[in-house]
Amino acid sequence: MNPENIFTQISSLLGTEVNNSNILKDEKTNGKKWNYSICATPITLRKPLIIGINWGGGGLKDNYDYSVQGQMPTKNKFLDELKNGEYKFLTMSKDYILEYLKLNINSDNFNYSNLCFFRTPSLKYLKGEDFEISIQIFKKFVNELQPPWILSLGITNIKYLKKFLKPDEISLNEKRIGKSEVIGYTGTLWSKSFYCLPHPNAHIFKIDRDEIWKTVFPLERQNWN
Repeated sequence: MNPENIFTQISSLLGTEVNNSNILKDEKTNGKKWNYSICATPITLRKPLIIGINWGGGGLKDNYDYSVQGQMPTKNKFLDELKNGEYKFLTMSKDYILEYLKLNINSDNFNYSNLCFFRTPSLKYLKGEDFEISIQIFKKFVNELQPPWILSLGITNIKYLKKFLKPDEISLNEKRIGKSEVIGYTGTLWSKSFYCLPHPNAHIFKIDRDEIWKTVFPLERQNWN
């Protein structure tokens, strides 16, 4: 399946869940349009996949509207948004990603999405049921992409992956460092190499963040892309 068809398929699957998603029910009740998005980068087959938790956009504000993502973004659109301060989530981690995964987010091809496709003003609106819906669609997304590895930036994702996936779908090795017990994970997700590091906005010391990345990844990586 080509990238445009993948985008259309995932969009169609999400559209069928409008009446099942608690997030979408809430936003309708509140007279808002939060909706959902699929990806911030153009879909690129067999390239790495980086994911966050879910799509935001309004910070702590509740009075914003978003349309359903209607088309797959272009590489130039993504780079412009990156340059204009969008996706700080990625830029805050770019040095680690380059050092340990040999991926330059400004020049290399990769896929960026979220475990939960549904958009909310803040994390407080997230419901477990919405993750359950989204994870099954996300699985189809991964199966079509066939990424060499998946990087999750946000430990919250582990909670929902462990809750809604069968043991044969995910395998995790937990890594803990420092007195504050900062946590990271290595393993597999649907037979793909999988890594999970703390969210860039997590309140941890830089020395601990440095150490958990060193602990999760071997000293040298080659031929990632």
